[in-house]
Amino acid sequence: MKWRILLELTETTGSVQTREMVTGDRPTNVISPESIGLSLAESKSILAAMQTQLVQAQTDGYCDHRRKCSHCGSRRSIKDWRTRQLTTLFGVVQVAAPRFNACRCGIARVELSARWLRSCRIVAPQNTSAFLPKWGAWPLTAARRL
Repeated sequence: MKWRILLELTETTGSVQTREMVTGDRPTNVISPESIGLSLAESKSILAAMQTQLVQAQTDGYCDHRRKCSHCGSRRSIKDWRTRQLTTLFGVVQVAAPRFNACRCGIARVELSARWLRSCRIVAPQNTSAFLPKWGAWPLTAARRL
């Protein structure tokens, strides 16, 4: 028997993306305790793949929203792409995210740097998700004091 797990993402615009997470196969002619269901290693890899896909999709949506200039509404050009690490409840996830050039209108340029810092603190105050402080994650400033 062959199987595959798909992740379906529906955007606010209604567009649907389907991504294949993992595939596998299981023998059906011989049943043993090891061959029934998923192994722990397989379930961990499925969870890691799903977390990576979800975080990347959320990052893509957030960056697409941030690309629009808050003053004039035009799309800003992409300066370059960087890999960022976000620590989630299920481990560290690396995502690709663009950096944007300032808008040609020039008005939002002054408020951009202050707003960028505020939005980073809101989204990931210590580059961690909201769940980790409960589970003993150390913020970088606290770790430096040790």
